Amino acid sequence: MAKEIQTGAMMSAMETVQEFVQENIRQISAIALVVIVVAAFIGFWQYQKITSESRANVLLNSALAILTAEPGKDVDSTTRFSKVLERFKQIEEKYPSTPAGAAALMYAGMMSYKLKMYEEAISFYNDFLKRADDAVAFLKPSAYEGLGYVYESQGEYQQALEWFEKQHGEQDGENSEALMNMARCYELKGDNVNACEAYKTFVKKTPSSSFVEIANIKIRSLCSEGM
Repeated sequence: MAKEIQTGAMMSAMETVQEFVQENIRQISAIALVVIVVAAFIGFWQYQKITSESRANVLLNSALAILTAEPGKDVDSTTRFSKVLERFKQIEEKYPSTPAGAAALMYAGMMSYKLKMYEEAISFYNDFLKRADDAVAFLKPSAYEGLGYVYESQGEYQQALEWFEKQHGEQDGENSEALMNMARCYELKGDNVNACEAYKTFVKKTPSSSFVEIANIKIRSLCSEGM
């Protein structure tokens, strides 16, 4: 008897569902169509995103290969840097929403600095830092260092120091190029006390660095007895 009641209830439920579907077939079809369209759009968007990122990466690697390749005898550095700069700018303009597009801004800053286009370099570096998400966060210390070099080249040593300090804050104890940059700027400012401390810290943290001998010379020159 219980099985018959259960079977009857199931049949009744199925009939209710069937009636609901028949009465609301248009609405159900419309919702299904929307779901299909949305799913298709998401799939297409994901495909486009992956394709764009792949193309951007290929172009970025190609530009970096030109930059790191041995230059030809008939190609001067200005021409080479200008050529690569244009490539980095094109990558960012064509693929601005990709990690490679963001990275291209940082490298465009580097090329602009090498070409002594300081205002452009500052602009590129700052634009990169505004867009530096997790995918390209590893390049932030290079951008900080680049901005430090730009301001140092313009004789603005205090601003340079601020960026080198940010660079130092992003690096671990085994990667202390920022300390040499900071020490150099302190020295250029005439602040021998802080320059001495920065050189000493550099030698302590990176005793195997190729710059240790230079740092030791600076320590002997700048550090008075008892410092």
